[in-house]
Amino acid sequence: MKFRRADIGRFLYWSDRAIASHAEHNGVQLDDRRQIAYAAGITKVASLTIDPSPVVTRNKLREVRSIFERLRPASITQGEVSELLAYGAGRVEFADFVVPGAINQGVVLYTRTRSYTGTRVDVCMFGSVDGLDGFISDGAHSSLGWTSSSADLIVRMLQNRGNAVAGEMDDRAYCATEALKIALYQGSTELDDRIHEGRPESRHFTLGRADECEYMIEVFIDITLSDDQRMALSGEMALSQRIIVGRPLWVRTMNPRSVRRYQQSERASFRRRQRWAHRAVARLRSRRW
Repeated sequence: MKFRRADIGRFLYWSDRAIASHAEHNGVQLDDRRQIAYAAGITKVASLTIDPSPVVTRNKLREVRSIFERLRPASITQGEVSELLAYGAGRVEFADFVVPGAINQGVVLYTRTRSYTGTRVDVCMFGSVDGLDGFISDGAHSSLGWTSSSADLIVRMLQNRGNAVAGEMDDRAYCATEALKIALYQGSTELDDRIHEGRPESRHFTLGRADECEYMIEVFIDITLSDDQRMALSGEMALSQRIIVGRPLWVRTMNPRSVRRYQQSERASFRRRQRWAHRAVARLRSRRW
């Protein structure tokens, strides 16, 4: 990962808790905070002592550099990741992660790249709504759009950091493909998934995307699918060769102008075009007969 002094970027996702946890456990000093101390006097009147150093803006980029230099995360493009942390780059799609019946919903971030050997790598990152910066979650979702019956399994996998849960996750490939299915098809309204492929703005729950992103992920599952496993998949998923599932620490775009926020009007316009296309096909078939 390269940082250039002239870069003007923007963090679109930041997990303060995850970053602080990795920093604390691995001896990484994050930005200093102003020290505030209370001292009680004989008269029991508390006096406030404040560090006279000036207040400065939090330097997230410096914190990222410190973690990167200290922990040396693996590159996603270098083959299956054995380390806990990995980094990558590319376009990132942002969407709500809808868990039916759950009070607190999350977000799913999706991107894909290719390894140095040409293997397609699909990356699914599940995080907290609180980490978003630049995208606004819907919060209350309509009943429209497909949601996964395996969402609870994904939640338990995240809570256990990819470890098996009472025999439910013996098949890690199954868990990985279910996570990818959520990233690619959640919110679909058409029976034919091909209609939505490559058009995330046409699905419910999607929030937006950004190009030229750099990201760091805590890897829970990194698996290369066998030929038999790939043959059992369909649509865009059949093109997948390697799937990574985990939680994002941060996502930063190097091109803030590339950020695109999906609007409800785009989905409505897509459905109108689909209805028009269906009617046109129906008319052609009726004339043929």
